[in-house]
Amino acid sequence: MHASRTHTRWAVDRDPVDGARVTRAPDRPWPRGGFSVVELVIAVAIAAILAAMGAARYTQVRERAVVAVMESDLHNLVVAEEVWAFEHGGEYVAALDSLRPSFRPSTDVDINVTLVTPQWWIATAHTVGIASRCTVAVFPGSSAGSGLATCAATPADSVAAVKK
Repeated sequence: MHASRTHTRWAVDRDPVDGARVTRAPDRPWPRGGFSVVELVIAVAIAAILAAMGAARYTQVRERAVVAVMESDLHNLVVAEEVWAFEHGGEYVAALDSLRPSFRPSTDVDINVTLVTPQWWIATAHTVGIASRCTVAVFPGSSAGSGLATCAATPADSVAAVKK
């Protein structure tokens, strides 16, 4: 036996918005616009992936910026300590308040100065929420203080000599 095929008759109408010719199936009154659920899920997934990549990059850039601020603060501390030592017979000071107004650390940067001897000291800078710490050391027998500091992801694991 031969099965007979039924033909669906397609309707040709005019779009009510712009008057364009529209072909539609008879069981659907008008073509529906918009996005399917799959398309929306894919768009949201792509947006989430891009946001995650951007957030990770932002964190890295922010940490590098904070490390640069800590290095700058330590360099400024070296300069302020050298001025203090020049004015006070070659001896350094451990109290940062004694160096004001010539030295003020940046906001959210905590600097700890360890006065080993009046001629030798170490300072460490860190910021809450950042894993890196920066350390600088000044000691006798080196040339002019350049204020070089080292920064590492572990607390104070390296010390750079500032030549005095």
